[in-house]
Amino acid sequence: MRFFDQTGLIGSAPADPQSGVAALSVSDLAVGHHSLVARYDGDGCHAASSSPAYEQDVVPDNPPSVTVIAPNGGESLTVGQTVTLSWDARDDGPLPAVTLCVSRDDGATYEVIAADVPNSGTYAWTVTPPGTYRDASPLYSALLQVKARDAAGQAGSDVSDAPFAIFEPGHVAVDAPSVKEFALSGVWPNPMRNERMRVEFAVAEDAPVRLSVLDLQGREVQVLAEGPFRTGRYHVE
Repeated sequence: MRFFDQTGLIGSAPADPQSGVAALSVSDLAVGHHSLVARYDGDGCHAASSSPAYEQDVVPDNPPSVTVIAPNGGESLTVGQTVTLSWDARDDGPLPAVTLCVSRDDGATYEVIAADVPNSGTYAWTVTPPGTYRDASPLYSALLQVKARDAAGQAGSDVSDAPFAIFEPGHVAVDAPSVKEFALSGVWPNPMRNERMRVEFAVAEDAPVRLSVLDLQGREVQVLAEGPFRTGRYHVE
């Protein structure tokens, strides 16, 4: 019995004299679709015949290989900044898309940045809040995760080798000596020049803080700092 696909002969195997069944085992079929046919050439007593085509898809047996390139640890990104996320994802078959995620808590949880984006190796991300910080100090606890899934449903992923920081403008740490009362300084310089200013404030005990800029009608127009702060003195610019 001879066995064929659309490209030609695959191999041959003898038919069992009792059952008439022939079995062929191969391990080198190429990844892709195969239309398999068994053919019997006949003998003095039996006519030649062919089986109906058996459609078979051969899929890769290796999951995708994914490597995060950047950010890969130690970087400090700024909320609102557009940064280039980069990775390498490949497979022994087509791998058209990946999903990008970010963790802000050392990998405990992840949020999707973009799902099923083209596997081009780069993606322009406008960094979203919240930042990663303790009080007003940037905290290196963010990780990029890149996930891929091939046509066989096999998954591969990678995360940054080390954490990076996401900084929110307006959060700048200074010395934190003990203070006795909550306090807020005036704006410096006054009047402002080049739209830059500095404000100092003191936190008398661990507490949530929200520092905002209001217009003359008392409407909030900008948040300079928000979050849990420990006792100490801080400034924002």
